[in-house]
Amino acid sequence: MNHHKALKEEVRVILLVLQHVLAVVAAVCAVTLALNTYITVEGVNGQYHYNVNPFEEAECFEDTDIFTDILTKSVGDIARMAVIRSQLETGGKFDGNKEIDVSAYVNRKQTATAESTTVRYRLEDLLKWGMHGFTFEAVVFNSKYEAISYFDETVLDVYLSGKMNDVLFETVKAEDEPGINGEVAITEANADTVIGIREYYTNYVFDQLLQLLNEYGINMEYSQEGEQLTVYMLTERYNTVDSSTIRKKAENWREYGILQRNVVDAVDSLGQNYREYKQYKDLYGAGVTNIKYCFKMIVNGIETYYTNEDTAVQEMDAHYRTYGRYIIYHPAKMLYETNTDLAEARLLRILNEYEYAYPEMTKVWIGVDTSYQTAADDAMARGSVAYQDMKYSLAIFITGVGAVLLWFALLIFLSVMAGRRKGAEGTTVLSMNWFDRIPTEIALMLGAVIAAGYLGGIYFMDRTVFAYVGINTGDWRTRNSYGSIVILTAGAALVTSMIITLFWYSLLRRLKGRCLWKNSICAGLCRSLRRAGENAFRGGSSAVRITLLYTVYLIMNAILAGSTFYCLIYRSSWKFYIGALLLLALNVLVGNFLLQNSAGKDIVINGINRISEGDIAYQVDTAKLTGENKILAEAVNNIGDGIRKAVETSMKDERMKTDLITNVSHDIKTPLTSIINYVDLLKREHIETEPVRGYIEVLDAKSQRLKQLTDDLVEASKISSGNITLLMEKINLTELLNQSVGEFLEKFEEKGLTVVCGYDNQPVVIEADSRRIWRVIENLFNNIYKYAMQGTRVYIDMKIVPVGQGRDDRQVILSLKNISAQPLNISAEELTERFIRGDISRSTEGSGLGLSIAESLTQAQNGRFNINLDGDLFKVILTFPIQELTEQEEPEGTEKGPEA
Repeated sequence: MNHHKALKEEVRVILLVLQHVLAVVAAVCAVTLALNTYITVEGVNGQYHYNVNPFEEAECFEDTDIFTDILTKSVGDIARMAVIRSQLETGGKFDGNKEIDVSAYVNRKQTATAESTTVRYRLEDLLKWGMHGFTFEAVVFNSKYEAISYFDETVLDVYLSGKMNDVLFETVKAEDEPGINGEVAITEANADTVIGIREYYTNYVFDQLLQLLNEYGINMEYSQEGEQLTVYMLTERYNTVDSSTIRKKAENWREYGILQRNVVDAVDSLGQNYREYKQYKDLYGAGVTNIKYCFKMIVNGIETYYTNEDTAVQEMDAHYRTYGRYIIYHPAKMLYETNTDLAEARLLRILNEYEYAYPEMTKVWIGVDTSYQTAADDAMARGSVAYQDMKYSLAIFITGVGAVLLWFALLIFLSVMAGRRKGAEGTTVLSMNWFDRIPTEIALMLGAVIAAGYLGGIYFMDRTVFAYVGINTGDWRTRNSYGSIVILTAGAALVTSMIITLFWYSLLRRLKGRCLWKNSICAGLCRSLRRAGENAFRGGSSAVRITLLYTVYLIMNAILAGSTFYCLIYRSSWKFYIGALLLLALNVLVGNFLLQNSAGKDIVINGINRISEGDIAYQVDTAKLTGENKILAEAVNNIGDGIRKAVETSMKDERMKTDLITNVSHDIKTPLTSIINYVDLLKREHIETEPVRGYIEVLDAKSQRLKQLTDDLVEASKISSGNITLLMEKINLTELLNQSVGEFLEKFEEKGLTVVCGYDNQPVVIEADSRRIWRVIENLFNNIYKYAMQGTRVYIDMKIVPVGQGRDDRQVILSLKNISAQPLNISAEELTERFIRGDISRSTEGSGLGLSIAESLTQAQNGRFNINLDGDLFKVILTFPIQELTEQEEPEGTEKGPEA
């Protein structure tokens, strides 16, 4: 480090102080911009927050979108306030004695009142009723008649008299004489009819009553056994203005349902409106807002003004034009005059929400006192002050950005110079301070504690200090808390900068001095354990070493855990943290050792798996292994070499066996051919003498079987040694199957086998060797002939399945199914092994090579060969890729017969 430059100590201190000052300047600039661009608007529906764009080019606050949005929300609130005032006030003041027609009030939004039934209450009674809440009393009716006749005792009798008279005229006997005034006289002859008619129509009217109660939301309980009906009727806390009740006013159940529903709805609506009414007075009352308004409305046929100014002047238009911003709206004259950005359509949408209260004769005047002297703290005044403060925003922004850039520039420069100091002879040396000598783990823990305390302090300030000065609610301007906010921000920035630079520069010095790990507790423990291990465990068995190491680990872990728990009980916090850190370090160290040892074992296991899977040439890399893992790896490599030599020897022996079978088979063929020829000559002599004729037939059958066995052996030998040549060409598999079925049909009929073909005659082209594919099909059909149960069916199916997106990406699946004559107590894999037959007793002819040869030939021709067994059901599945023919190509036929 002699050639590097170094800073004088006083220069380094000055630059470090300058860095902290720049952090404070940047934070103060940021909080100044944030506070001066933040506006909180208090509305009836809650608070709205706005951020003023410091680079907006509007000439004044009244030309900004924020002003228009605040004005729009305020106009909506004022329009609703005027409607509510028309409901609750008389002569501009709240009137508790005002009479409320509940039906007219509930249906106020309709063009005409559909219900003439109504009652009138004092406004104050309805509001108090809403504060107390509704209660309902149970009224019990012990019969249907009593319930129907609750409001009018004659209503059911009048209804029934008309209905019974109409029906009796049609049901009584012809000789009955009509009664007086055209009514039918009730006699003994028609008495039962009258009783039945009365009961029927009473039930009908009662059902209509139940539906009516449900329609108007009146709770009830009905017991059919005792015909008892319980109706929960509204407890009338207050009487109407004429000292009556809705029960007395109602002439029937329908009128009662209408009145009860309207009373409940009116009480709920007026209660909500009264709560909003008090909020509106606090927000838009006289002297509390810079927004002035006057609504001229027709209430009960009387022209009424609703305003937050002292009085309504004569020349309202001229008066409101004196305000900096105003809106004048006369719908009858189709006049809309304004110098704001609030569009007429937007105002119409606001007023149309209360169309019932704003007819054509309504007039609206709204003004904004842009001097903001009426209320210095409403939303308009806050926005104006914030916008005026924005003239310094560009300078504050540039200052803040410059401070941040300079802070990072000093951070980079001091990071490069960290730790450099001029030595006694003028050379540059690396110097550590007191903080750098603290162990790395303790320094990290100290940083975590400081960070946690810092976050906790911010949380505490957010709940206490920030709430007090008004940052959370936007009330900092009214509380004159700007200075307090700036001081808090500056202090937080200074502390943050000091903490960051302290740990950052210490980290760099540790890295430059290469002591980040060396100066850690874990490194010391590792060095100590390594030395102890080297001294105590040179030689000896692995079991002894592991036992001793594990015993030492348990003792240390128990000591540290007990000490930490003791400190926790007796609330010695700093000792507890040290003990917890040491305990953590010990377990991390042991875990790291176990992890590395496990990783080495994984490498050895991977080598063993590779060799066991057939990669006998694989060698385990021992460069990164140590100890016992390295010894195991070298042993595995030696085992691999031994296996490789054994495999080579085995392959050599297998080739010798294959050559032996081939040579012997060829040697047998010559005398066997002579035997067959001489047997054939004997057959031509037509010898009829018994038993000579039988002997000749046995010789013929056995010689042919021996010839077939020899051919199969030669074929199997060539396939296993790879000594076959395939002439691949395009073959029509459908035609091949049809030919095969035709040739084997007579043999199948001998055993009563019926062939069921589940495919059409469409050509299916595959690429195969014609002679070899015929051998596969022939072996399968011979297998069916030999081992299928007599009198059963043989199913041959073929289907085409896609394996990709293109037309060429298709496969043909050929399946042959039959029922075995013998139980198949063998697996599908064993059936394809050489010399394995499904006939365990070996009472049938066969070499046991047919399926093995078929499988090998199928795979050699790019196909798949599978056998499925389900009980006695034997199924062979062949799969080949389909080949597409060009217009010039035609599929080749098949050349049958075994290879010569």
